[in-house]
Amino acid sequence: MIITYHGGQCFKVQTGDIVLGFNPPSKESKKLKPVRFGSDIALLSINHPDFNGVEHLSHGGKEPFVARGPGEYEVKEVFIKGFPTETFYDKKRRINTVYTVIFDNMKLCFIGALSSLDAVSGELKAELAECDVLFVPIGGGEVLSSAD
Repeated sequence: MIITYHGGQCFKVQTGDIVLGFNPPSKESKKLKPVRFGSDIALLSINHPDFNGVEHLSHGGKEPFVARGPGEYEVKEVFIKGFPTETFYDKKRRINTVYTVIFDNMKLCFIGALSSLDAVSGELKAELAECDVLFVPIGGGEVLSSAD
């Protein structure tokens, strides 16, 4: 498994020919530059220009399946669960989706733009406890800090 960090909350995760893209920034983002790579699956935790640039993940013949929120998905033998959490981002209350992904016999957990640990339910805490790889925002400000 290859995990590539592209700034902000954008990650590319690849095993073999299957590529996942998490929270790619759009060209409308005022903070982050868009990235471009081909992805089979795009996971967007929050509907905001800093995280919803799915158009930049269509490249090299790949057109991604897009998970835009809570629910259960199965694509190319990748199992995804999205859990709704409430967050405060860019001075506005929003729904953030925390994703758990079973990929390459590993459980990845992507927290997204979570601003408070109080938003994490008991069911979600149990899911997070079983993760092999945990992606957490630690920038502080409107997302969790490293102390959180």
